[in-house]
Amino acid sequence: MKRILVLDNSEATRETIEFLLESEFIVEKRAVDGENLTLPALDTPIDVIILGVPRELQSGQPQLAAWARSAPCPVLFLVNSPSSTQAFANSARTGCLSMPFDPYRLRAEVERLAAAKQPESTASPGNIAALSIRANRYAEYPFISRANAMLVHRFVAAGLPVLVFGELGCGQENVVQTMASLAGPSPLCLSAAEINESYLREQDDKLTASVLGAEAAITITIHGIEQLTMQGQHLLLNFLTAQEEKVPRRRFLATANGDLLQRVYSGQFLVPLYYRLATLTLRLAPLRERCEDIPALAQTIADSYAPDLNLGVVSFSTGARQRLGKYLWFGNANELEMVITRTLAIQRKSLIEETDLIFDVERELAAGSGMRGLANPAIEPEAVSKTHTQNGAASHSIGAIPHAHDGSLKALPDLRVFIHELAHEIKNPMVTIKTFAQLLADRYEDEAFRARYKEVVDDDIGRIDQLLQVMIEFADFGAPRLTTTMLDEQIRPLLIEMSQEFAARQVPIDYKNGAQKAAVHADESHVRYIFKNVLLAALNQAKAGTQMSVEIVKPGQAVIAYTGEENRVAAVPGHLAAPTLERDEGGLPLRMLLAKQLVERNDGRLRMVYLTEKERNAIELELPIA
Repeated sequence: MKRILVLDNSEATRETIEFLLESEFIVEKRAVDGENLTLPALDTPIDVIILGVPRELQSGQPQLAAWARSAPCPVLFLVNSPSSTQAFANSARTGCLSMPFDPYRLRAEVERLAAAKQPESTASPGNIAALSIRANRYAEYPFISRANAMLVHRFVAAGLPVLVFGELGCGQENVVQTMASLAGPSPLCLSAAEINESYLREQDDKLTASVLGAEAAITITIHGIEQLTMQGQHLLLNFLTAQEEKVPRRRFLATANGDLLQRVYSGQFLVPLYYRLATLTLRLAPLRERCEDIPALAQTIADSYAPDLNLGVVSFSTGARQRLGKYLWFGNANELEMVITRTLAIQRKSLIEETDLIFDVERELAAGSGMRGLANPAIEPEAVSKTHTQNGAASHSIGAIPHAHDGSLKALPDLRVFIHELAHEIKNPMVTIKTFAQLLADRYEDEAFRARYKEVVDDDIGRIDQLLQVMIEFADFGAPRLTTTMLDEQIRPLLIEMSQEFAARQVPIDYKNGAQKAAVHADESHVRYIFKNVLLAALNQAKAGTQMSVEIVKPGQAVIAYTGEENRVAAVPGHLAAPTLERDEGGLPLRMLLAKQLVERNDGRLRMVYLTEKERNAIELELPIA
């Protein structure tokens, strides 16, 4: 059984963790030295350390992160508040839970970290110089997914031909080179783009000379086989067939950008060559399909380059991690590695903020952003206020920095986040329209198809038009004109107005006013916009045929609860008394993203929560009480 070491000054916490894990792990318990965080002497190796971080050390995230990276095994931090967890990026060797922890999440995190345990380091805690990344990192998480990391080692042990493929920049070449180093001698590395008769003769002579007297199996790597012409495919097939006769103990490892099987089906790639190289296949997913792995991958890349740049321990702020997760990464892992190393080399900071990330050097220099720490002095709030106001009136256009009614700055969502969400909202309708348009010429005589085409296109165009109206209305809002506004007088008419939309979605509404005279101090037009768009966003996410509840639970607070498409139907919760789990608001729908900004301009709060006992999504909206 694997061993867990619990370091916590609370005896109750230590005993509880032992009770939860003792059926699957051997649990050792010790109090923690809050000043030095030194590990106690251990008689046996430990697979995971659970560290209850003392309150006085919870602000020292870089030091704790350094301690964790130099520990002999993965570390799970326990901190006192949910806000503290934002400072810790989960990775293959670290995790973080807030107290009181969810026992199921605790078990899941311990199992994850125990499975990811790396060989013990010779470094002692605090000795960061010894924490270099191992040479075979491209065969491990987070450079590739956990599932692929497991398959890589199984494929190496199998000794069969392997084809590693994926989009450009996913790291196929690195994975194959790592597999070759793990498999044994690799005297021959072929570039498919260079293959011709003379090139293969040279490679044959090189291979013949290198395998004389060799006892171990020989590995031959072939990179970029999607570049082979039809003649090159025949030449390579004949070459591999000859090598099988000359070198009985050999294996082939190949890479490709894209899925070669599609070319096989279309007759553009030789069937016998494909199956000669693709006995086993490994698809490397693009980063847009591995968003949850991006923070861990960015941290690992930073850890590997920081010593060469004399930077010590590098960490990323919550905003920086969120920005990395929301970029599409057209060059995938290779582009991410380039951005991280470029940022470290230019910014030379131990804590990378969102605005420090440099995606394109020339564009960032031209825009005067992304390198603020290098060249641009900090802009004083007063100067910003004067820049974005005219005649004493605050501007609230999307391009400006909005102000609250008291003149304080309230930031708009990051422009990249906004553009990403807008593109997400518009992309699906545009793809549908484009697909129908491509088929229209062939199916024009089909009356049913034409009717369906008109229905879908009209619906999608209407959706895009609504989104544009939502953005225009938002852009036209000025500073809040605060008045006493009754929530019931805003919500009830909206529900009546939207009744047909709820009926079409088959989502009945249960409306309750638990605070009959609930009045808020906010802009009335803002409040109506907020509730209308939050209700529409919730309706778009709600599972058809399930009930939605809208309740004014107390003065200034309203809750909208519904069952999302991914959740099972459950009873309607009356309020937020059930246990909740806050969700990341970085991926809010566009309507809700804009509504959230107006809520904050009115000094309120909007957040997404998940009712764990009811398996329901909920939107909690608070505005100042009149």
